[in-house]
Amino acid sequence: MALQRLPPEKPKATLSEVLEYIKKAGYELDFTAANVWVVAYRHYYSKLPKNNACACACWVLWQEKGELRYEPFNHNTVPSFYNPNGKEGLGTAELVPGLYDYKIGLHKKVQPALVQAAPVKVKRIGKDGKVRIESLPSSINIHKCSANQAAKDYAWSKGCQTKPPLQHEAFMTLIALKAGGKNAVKYLLLDPNKEKEPNE
Repeated sequence: MALQRLPPEKPKATLSEVLEYIKKAGYELDFTAANVWVVAYRHYYSKLPKNNACACACWVLWQEKGELRYEPFNHNTVPSFYNPNGKEGLGTAELVPGLYDYKIGLHKKVQPALVQAAPVKVKRIGKDGKVRIESLPSSINIHKCSANQAAKDYAWSKGCQTKPPLQHEAFMTLIALKAGGKNAVKYLLLDPNKEKEPNE
């Protein structure tokens, strides 16, 4: 698996632009069940290959003293490679855009991460070429990717959502701080699939 280069900067979208992405996708922020939302945008960096590590973006959103706040991060939402022979020929899992329930937990029982609090939908393209949508009760986590720090390149996951190591640590610290005692986190994955991406 070839390592891919990290984008040179974090996403530059303003809070107003992020809210517009959410609105256009037909969603509305609601902090009743969770004090923190993570909004991810697939293929945000349009000048990078769509399977490039961290070619996507995400923002952590929370309320503080009656005001909406946000923080950007580089992010990856697509598999590092597609294996049509995976899962007995059904293919590699790719998270379907939508709103999901996550919680603070551990990836592989070791690494601080966001883990599923409810089933998610994934897409698979099998060796027969058929596209299948299925529900997964667990295993699609949001964790840090592995890194080749010397080359400043990153390898990432097959089906999970990932971040560069240092950014992931800051991401998890921020979420734990802003969760306010609630373990719940809303994860919204957007994939507008437009001709033009938001940073063009």
